[in-house]
Amino acid sequence: MTSFAQVEITDPNKLFGRKELIEKLLILSNRHDNVAIIGTRRFGKTCLLKCIETALRQDNKSTSYPIYFDFKGVGSIIEGTDNVYKYMISVLVEVLYKDKYITQEETIKNVRIIPSYDWTDIYEQLSDISSIKTQGLFTELITIFAEMLDKTILFLIDEYEYLFKYSFDTPVGFMTMRALSSQKEKPFAFWIAGAVNWDYLCTVIGSGELNVINQTVSLIPIDKDAFSKMWEYEIVGISDLELKQLLQSSFEFAYTNSGGVPYYGKHIGSFILVEKKLPDYSILKSYFQEIDNALHLEEKQILNEIAKLPQNIKNSKHMIELRNKGLVKQSDNRKDSYEINIGFYRDYLIASLNDADRLKPKLSESQELVEKITNLIETINKTLDNKKKPYIFDLVNDSASLENDLRTLCFGKEKFADFASALYKIYFERTKDNDKKGEKLPTKFRYNEFSQIIDILRHSFGGGHLVDKFQQQKGKMTKSVMLEILTGNKNEPYSAEDFNKLQIEILKRFEKELNSLFIFVKGLK
Repeated sequence: MTSFAQVEITDPNKLFGRKELIEKLLILSNRHDNVAIIGTRRFGKTCLLKCIETALRQDNKSTSYPIYFDFKGVGSIIEGTDNVYKYMISVLVEVLYKDKYITQEETIKNVRIIPSYDWTDIYEQLSDISSIKTQGLFTELITIFAEMLDKTILFLIDEYEYLFKYSFDTPVGFMTMRALSSQKEKPFAFWIAGAVNWDYLCTVIGSGELNVINQTVSLIPIDKDAFSKMWEYEIVGISDLELKQLLQSSFEFAYTNSGGVPYYGKHIGSFILVEKKLPDYSILKSYFQEIDNALHLEEKQILNEIAKLPQNIKNSKHMIELRNKGLVKQSDNRKDSYEINIGFYRDYLIASLNDADRLKPKLSESQELVEKITNLIETINKTLDNKKKPYIFDLVNDSASLENDLRTLCFGKEKFADFASALYKIYFERTKDNDKKGEKLPTKFRYNEFSQIIDILRHSFGGGHLVDKFQQQKGKMTKSVMLEILTGNKNEPYSAEDFNKLQIEILKRFEKELNSLFIFVKGLK
């Protein structure tokens, strides 16, 4: 094996420090509870779900049949509620076919399904099925095979926030799954994993009726003993005795500065392995910025205070959340005080406070631009309303979430993908005329240079997946031309600075475009 490789773990025996948690989750699976697994980014949620999937498949006594989904992983391919259900049907049939529960062509709800080892083959077969028939087929498949297997079909949904923010048209799309999971005979259950608390998401999107979670599990860092076993496992095969000794002597350093987060620990080990010296917090800076981007303002303020000096903080809901996320712990020296759990994160926070790293002008600029953009959209709609004309930009439940994705400063492809997706959804999907199956955005704006830029951004960066089937159409702008327009050259963005500059330039153009649209709207009779 390659020491300290950041690879996906599917074997429960290699997922150090999670034995008790896995055992608890296996019990919950046999109770057929709907479970939320909430944890900070990079804390191991995906590996945990994959290991649960393995454990359930290996357990002959299990009463659950697990299927793993990552909606962020299929990115822009799966957009819209109908396509979500077609995708889930396709993966379900693929897995049943691989397990030999479906062995030949089936006709269910008058829909002919030819099974395949590749879900995309099945997905193509469902392209022309209506919305009502799609969800009916989904329900029928779940019901039939749950009864045939005498098991509950259990969906393990990773990165679940993406499902609600970008895949479903509206949260109402979830209701078919909710209804199935609420039946007494329990043909279906779902687990969701993400960084955002499920209750909070339901509040943000204004859909409290979604809240059918029976159990919430917090994924926190592993303890010192488990981290030690993981560390030894990673270095056992190293033949260079001097290097092996260096790594062994670095255990305390790695545990303290990773806070017991395996992913961080492996990054530290990998650095030592290659550079033969100890790293500083900068090797994890981009991951700490991910943490910051998912925190509430009140949580950031608490962390800043504790980073400067361990202290007793009032036990507010935000403090409880920070403890549940594994970001703070009781001080080793004073049990009535709290301190930052991850040593390198504390170093990052202190450095950020000293050089105002988290308050750079660029961050303020992105916030200012998005505020102007949202105000312009609201003003455009109100102006149309005053003229007794329909809104151009439909109101949506996840508008606050979309605005957050616009203003959050991008440091790499992943955040930029969220930014591009939010931009596309606001400009194109919020301007659809669903009643007339047309577009409400005036033609001169829908097919101009800026609209082409948004379209290319969404397919080039939105999800960042090579399987995206976007094809260049004759006469339309190319990606290289787009980059040259936005940045002055055809080079792909690589560094955090590249992505920052690209994001700010696009926001400036968006503001300019909306100003032009506002002038157009004011001129309407």
